[in-house]
Amino acid sequence: MARVFDAFDERLERPVAVKLLRPETESLPGMRKRFQQEARLAARLIHPNIVAVLDYGEDQASSYLVMERLPGITLRDEIARGPMPPARAVLVMTETLSALAAAHKFGILHRDIKPSNILLQDDGHTKISDFGIAKSVDILTGAEVRADDMTLTGMILGTPGYLAPERRSGHPATAQSDIYSVGAVLVEALTGRRAHPGAIPTDELPPRLRDVACRALATDPNRRFPSADAMLHALRPPRPSTVAVPPVPTERMAPTPLVAVQLPAVPAAATTLHRPPPVGWVAPARHTRRLRAFFAALAASALIVTLVLLAGRSQPTGPTAGATSHHAAHSGDPEGTAIRQLAASLAGAGLPGDRALASALEVTADQHPGPRRTASAEDALSLAQVLRAGGGLTPTQYQDVVNTMQPTGAAVPTTTTTTTTTPPPPAHGPGHSHHGPGDGQDQQG
Repeated sequence: MARVFDAFDERLERPVAVKLLRPETESLPGMRKRFQQEARLAARLIHPNIVAVLDYGEDQASSYLVMERLPGITLRDEIARGPMPPARAVLVMTETLSALAAAHKFGILHRDIKPSNILLQDDGHTKISDFGIAKSVDILTGAEVRADDMTLTGMILGTPGYLAPERRSGHPATAQSDIYSVGAVLVEALTGRRAHPGAIPTDELPPRLRDVACRALATDPNRRFPSADAMLHALRPPRPSTVAVPPVPTERMAPTPLVAVQLPAVPAAATTLHRPPPVGWVAPARHTRRLRAFFAALAASALIVTLVLLAGRSQPTGPTAGATSHHAAHSGDPEGTAIRQLAASLAGAGLPGDRALASALEVTADQHPGPRRTASAEDALSLAQVLRAGGGLTPTQYQDVVNTMQPTGAAVPTTTTTTTTTPPPPAHGPGHSHHGPGDGQDQQG
């Protein structure tokens, strides 16, 4: 159907493979459209075990497909040297099933799995190629699928010997028909001979793989594996079991003989290709709010330490110190009493800056009414403004602090509105709307 050539991408300076439709194939009705479909479908499949499609185009009425360049050795070449070791066959089949599972999740069937479509890389791992007759099952249904499985001459698309029985009878392709093809390739890899329909050489297969091959090649599609993932799980080597430890005897008895148990060894070649970690991770909005609150609380703590130190320096010493505290606590100081009540209400409110602000208010209440209390009240107001800007204090709490501190004569910061006790409701006029997700406001995480 097509020819593949080695080429070199001069723009990106890399070797590539170019696939060209043969002239006699391209002249068939609908073949160019099918070739374009291959490019679109294969470009959707990004997987370490699927050949990547890099470009598509037409040149002088010839359609071409640009793919990544591989060594050019296929599983067919490896099988030609004789039966493969079971561990090697399992590795190839697990990577093939991993690629098919990814394609099936996109609703794409391969429909032509065979050894020549399984390419070998330099490191021994495999990649699936030739989605030229693949079809997306989500765009075709019913009679359309059945008609698309055949050419105009009635020939079923696919390679004889790897087609499921229902495909040979004219039924449409399914995920189970792809699984049948994988089973046929597995038997051929282990025996070196192509399996004939209904004749599975079970005696030549390893016991652990015998049941897997028989189930994949079942004549009834309902008796096969329900998905490529299910067959992949059945093919993977079992994990080493835990050796049972004899119970500790509670009385004197003859020593229990220990039996050496040999655990099944995991083949060295059966490695797992790990997917690279995601790139460009962005912290959710709730993490942003927590960081902002943390830094606000940190700034507030530094400020309150400074206030406490300044307050300690400004307090009188000697005989007058006791008089100051006595006066602040005296019932004749309603201003100090109101400040203490506000400090007590803020201490357990639950926001990051509440305790720091409550401590600053207690320092203010302990001062004698006059210049010292006014200066301390202004420091507390500055701290409240910092906490409000950082999200560590609600607007209502901030307004309560402003109203309580005003009788001390403290100057309210000019950048804060103090005429209302609650923030005004948003305007709903022309050009305004309610905030919703995606409008730049933090949403609850």
